[in-house]
Amino acid sequence: MEKNMITDAFPNTDSRLDVDDMDQRSQKSNLWIWIVILIVWLPLLGYLAILFIFSPHTYHFFIDREKVSEEFNLDLTDDVKLVSYCDRSFLCVIDSELIVEVNDPEVFLKNNITCDIEKADPSSGDDYKYNKYATGIIHIRIEPYEDKYRVHLNYID
Repeated sequence: MEKNMITDAFPNTDSRLDVDDMDQRSQKSNLWIWIVILIVWLPLLGYLAILFIFSPHTYHFFIDREKVSEEFNLDLTDDVKLVSYCDRSFLCVIDSELIVEVNDPEVFLKNNITCDIEKADPSSGDDYKYNKYATGIIHIRIEPYEDKYRVHLNYID
């Protein structure tokens, strides 16, 4: 008969592994792994969600003509090409920019803007401005682009 050296050396111990004890240890280690994953990944996922929700949204395609017409007090004609719309608004602060491409900026200002336009301060970098409601100001900057002009309308409230 073959002798087991472990049982001979320690006669009061069982040579079989205690399965219940191993299950408890593995459950504890699994619990600690999940706690570490939650501590590391949940804040990261929360940060990415906040970053996505509050980041500026820029549109180059599928710009809603009615929405931007209402937001910037415009009566857009068919000859106006919408280039881009960027909404950087945060909570109750409105900050959005609309870029349109036109053949003649003076005709655009006269025919498409429904408010009274005034010359802006040259030091501000804007060409014109007009008020929307009581607090909102829309700044207008005109720049040549190839054989046309791009008009930047920046609404800040």
